[in-house]
Amino acid sequence: SLTNPMSCASFLFSECHNLKQLIIGNAVTNIPIAFCQHCTALTDIVLPDNVTNVMSDAFIGCTSLEYATLGKGLYCTGISMFEDCTSLKEVFMSDSLQMFSGRTFFNCSSLREIVVPAGVRDLGGFYVFQGCNSIARIVCMGEEPPLVAPGVFDSISADIERGVPCYKKSLYQQAYPWNRFENIVEHKYY
Repeated sequence: SLTNPMSCASFLFSECHNLKQLIIGNAVTNIPIAFCQHCTALTDIVLPDNVTNVMSDAFIGCTSLEYATLGKGLYCTGISMFEDCTSLKEVFMSDSLQMFSGRTFFNCSSLREIVVPAGVRDLGGFYVFQGCNSIARIVCMGEEPPLVAPGVFDSISADIERGVPCYKKSLYQQAYPWNRFENIVEHKYY
């Protein structure tokens, strides 16, 4: 259990191969560089609402990580935040999230669905979903298509289902690179 923000240092839990659970207390606001990199037994992580900043490589190489919850305080993901988390299946994100940094989900080969929160205006980082070959569905909650950097969807099939809010299909069909997706579906509950 991590409750003291002063003890939250870079590489703090790096290479802790037996770490299965980590509880981050509400006093922690910053997740530093390589905080839990290569913690190969860690299965889930919950960032409380007080966490406002996640630095690069925070959870890179956590190969058993299956679930992640990003609290309401987080504005932007860290670079390579979940890179090579090959067991990652679900990520729960709040609408306060506005941007994905480069390589956030790079090589998360078990990720089947991404729900892009309504607050996201920019999928700006290069290769955010590179190597996410299992993604079968992307749901965008935003009224307008987020900006997208080159390479973000390069390894994702163009025929996956792409969910958008009702009456917004034409906006997504006109915007690059959203227009490369063939199966854009409007859903009234989004």
